[in-house]
Amino acid sequence: MGQTKLVVSATTVAVLVSACTALPSVSPFLSSRVLTTTANANSPNQDVGKSLSLIFQDPSVANTVWGIHVRSLDRDETLFQLNDHTPLIPASVQKILTLAAAVKHLGWDYRYKTEILSTELVKDGTVEGDLVVRGNGDPTIHAPDGPVPDLFSRWASTLKALGIERIHGRLIGDDDALDGGKTEPWTGLGVGWSWNDIAFGFATPGSALQYRENVVKLTVTASSRSGGPVAAHIDDLASGIRLVNRMVTGDIRSQTTFTLRRLPGHHDLVLQGSIPAGTRSLRRMVSVNNPTAYFVNALKRTLTISGISVSGNAIDIDDLPRQEVGPLRQPPYNLAVHHSPPLSKLAVNMMKNSQNLYAETVLRSLGEITRNGSGQPGKDIVSELLNSWGVTRDQFVIADGSGLSRYNLVTASALVRVLAGMRQDPRDEAFFLETLPLAGYDGTLKSRMVGTPAEGNARGKTGTMTGVRTLAGYVETADGERLAFAILANNFLVPSGLIIAAIDRVVAELASFSRR
Repeated sequence: MGQTKLVVSATTVAVLVSACTALPSVSPFLSSRVLTTTANANSPNQDVGKSLSLIFQDPSVANTVWGIHVRSLDRDETLFQLNDHTPLIPASVQKILTLAAAVKHLGWDYRYKTEILSTELVKDGTVEGDLVVRGNGDPTIHAPDGPVPDLFSRWASTLKALGIERIHGRLIGDDDALDGGKTEPWTGLGVGWSWNDIAFGFATPGSALQYRENVVKLTVTASSRSGGPVAAHIDDLASGIRLVNRMVTGDIRSQTTFTLRRLPGHHDLVLQGSIPAGTRSLRRMVSVNNPTAYFVNALKRTLTISGISVSGNAIDIDDLPRQEVGPLRQPPYNLAVHHSPPLSKLAVNMMKNSQNLYAETVLRSLGEITRNGSGQPGKDIVSELLNSWGVTRDQFVIADGSGLSRYNLVTASALVRVLAGMRQDPRDEAFFLETLPLAGYDGTLKSRMVGTPAEGNARGKTGTMTGVRTLAGYVETADGERLAFAILANNFLVPSGLIIAAIDRVVAELASFSRR
């Protein structure tokens, strides 16, 4: 058996070594602190420590880099730890840090605002100037489960009620509340995002004006015969996406190979690969290049359909000459205003469905809204919150808000400190718990831990990317004792199902734990 370093009493060491003599060699990644306790060798703490250690010593997962910390919130006591001060990639567990900072700086009641303004008065049913749509990031406008699915039609009705029938100017989207007029190709994308991901809906760029979560549906249909053309179309031309279809129909017995590529700053979406003849259509959600342009083009279409003509083009304010932008900053006439649901509602989608766009929007909002508009990056706000909770700078790196970047790093110990911090205030605790997926019931934990003591008990945020599976949250023991836990798995080469099974076994063990 490989040598294992244990931070325990001498009596405990003897018990653990005796219990493990028949086990396979322990991974070198298990050589850090496994268990911290001052209890005697026969205590319940030691029992749960041995049970959890056995899970990570299983040969199927032993070569994984694990980082785990389990803490009793009721007793302020660490029950188990393994490499808990090793910074690891958190994937979407990063959203816990983003939301915690948003709660402390913006508050659960924070709402985004989007408004339509005019540079001129309405005369005889006509606006001689431009309409300006200004937003600060609402991600719910015309979202699949958004609060107002027909907002653009409602806006059209509002404008008609004001007597507006014609707009002789342009429809301009002012998105500078979040990007400050930046026009680089990567504006709105997270630091360290893989270029392979940019084409997909989960990696769409953000903006202060966002429509349908900045994605469209792509449908690809093979021919009925080998060698025939492959049909491809998107469901909304207002997105500006241009399809470059290089797909071919393969033999009926061939395998599907399908790749998507779109470079930052480009509208061309390149489709490559082969689909077997006669197979069912493939559908993917793909990202748009310019969310602001998508927003105003879709709004112009709705206004036109509703009987309001717009003579000028729909334009992103960043595409205008500098000298034209100044007068558009403060249009004098406010025609319509829409407020998003509060953060307490937005966060449910962000966390339960692991919605990257929402998390990135929240992080950017932190940077723009706090510090009196000084423009301090949102990641600095998150860092300051962690520091205030006793998490030192050597325990984390904040690269984005969603966890999509592999530049993010955090320790299991730091995550548990944040989880503990979110339960210090009763209101924060109530809202935060509501955002987390419930094991066996909803969100990204709907199909996990079913039939175990953790079902309907454990709440946590999952994280998933290649070579990374993570989970952090809360669970109550068999005695009703509240525990916070963080489990990070990195750099594994085995099937991810084995890693997920090990993580779920840990949480189930914690739910079964009793001190009696």
